[in-house]
Amino acid sequence: MRLIMAERQKAVLLEGQQEREQKASELDQFAKQQRVRYYHKLSDQWIEDAVVEGVHHDDGPEKPYYTIRYVRPEDGAKMEKQTTEDRLEGMEFDPEKTWEILEAKTKR
Repeated sequence: MRLIMAERQKAVLLEGQQEREQKASELDQFAKQQRVRYYHKLSDQWIEDAVVEGVHHDDGPEKPYYTIRYVRPEDGAKMEKQTTEDRLEGMEFDPEKTWEILEAKTKR
């Protein structure tokens, strides 16, 4: 019974995240907990599987900036950075990878 409830909760959380990402996409924005690619200007490379940790609207609702989390490829260091949409690209929704993000967030 607990397994069924856990699977149902997982499905509901994933569905909710996918809906938030879709709504954000319709506004040309990103959603919290969304997987993105991040362009690291200094190294001139795209970093896969960055995660949006925060969406900030200090400059107005149409001009958000984002706090992202990613792992630096050269040394595996965990990084957190604020950036703008021009350095981010959305990634295809992947339920398994998204669940890892959501599950880790609930354990914090």
